[in-house]
Amino acid sequence: MEKAQKPKKKAKSKIYFTQETEDAIVLYNKTTNSDVKNQIFNQYLNYPLSKLVENVIHTYKFYNTGIAYSSLFDHILEYLIEKLYKINTDRGKAFSYLTVTARNYGILLSKNNLEKSKREFEQTDCYELDTVAYTKHGQTENQEELSEFFDIYVKYINERMKDIFPNKEEIFIAQAFMELFDKRADIDIFNKKALYIIIKEKTRCESRFITNVVNILKVNFYDLFKLYRISGLKYFAYYTPVTRPYIKRRIGK
Repeated sequence: MEKAQKPKKKAKSKIYFTQETEDAIVLYNKTTNSDVKNQIFNQYLNYPLSKLVENVIHTYKFYNTGIAYSSLFDHILEYLIEKLYKINTDRGKAFSYLTVTARNYGILLSKNNLEKSKREFEQTDCYELDTVAYTKHGQTENQEELSEFFDIYVKYINERMKDIFPNKEEIFIAQAFMELFDKRADIDIFNKKALYIIIKEKTRCESRFITNVVNILKVNFYDLFKLYRISGLKYFAYYTPVTRPYIKRRIGK
């Protein structure tokens, strides 16, 4: 006798924004009673709207807004709730309107954060490559001397990249810095915030992932520059580059 086969479980639907959601929005907008509105929202709209916001953030990679994910999520969700009254289903689907609205608001937040970052680093002490090249601990160095050392430093790091950074992800970030330093003549101002913004764009990596590489490059830069000012290239061959143990992390996630 053949054994009865167990019925296959239905795969859980990935569709979170359905016609029921569209209808609920229409009902939500028509309702004037606040208690009923809250009930409709909690039962039919909270989950699909939350899922839509989550998908928009990750699809368009709104990771550089300067706002923590939880706060960013709340900002966009609240904005969508405020715009629900504008939805007219006779003109199109609510899903399309809300997706575009969430995307545009995310772009606005990102743009505002970029402008804020620009204002901040323009007001801070920085490396101005046209007149004064480098200032630290009250010491101002001649631009020509530093420019010459930068070329030596970039070559030094590139030749020892695999010795200083044993992991391919760290090498990837360090190479981005070296490429930037190599093209420094095309950049008006350097400072920490500016560098991080540029490197984040090139590597698609959050600031905290770049910090380890920055610290290593910075320490080697200062040590080598002191050595260079004292003896030129004479003792470079005896210098042991500063390294750090690799901290496992994911790039571009």
